[in-house]
Amino acid sequence: MQCDNESAAQQGLDIEHYPGKWRQAKVLATHNQRRDDYRLLPYWERVRLLYLELGGEFLDGHRE
Repeated sequence: MQCDNESAAQQGLDIEHYPGKWRQAKVLATHNQRRDDYRLLPYWERVRLLYLELGGEFLDGHRE
């Protein structure tokens, strides 16, 4: 199930050209994980947003 969620989070993102940013986003999302804070986004949504905040890019033709 986790692979499916990760694939969904990667959809439309240019992970191939920015793999370090993806790895860093996963680490940061893990450090920000708190079970008692209902306001946090789910893990893979946090990874996706952090990747973009770190300067990761969308694939050509995919803009949200």
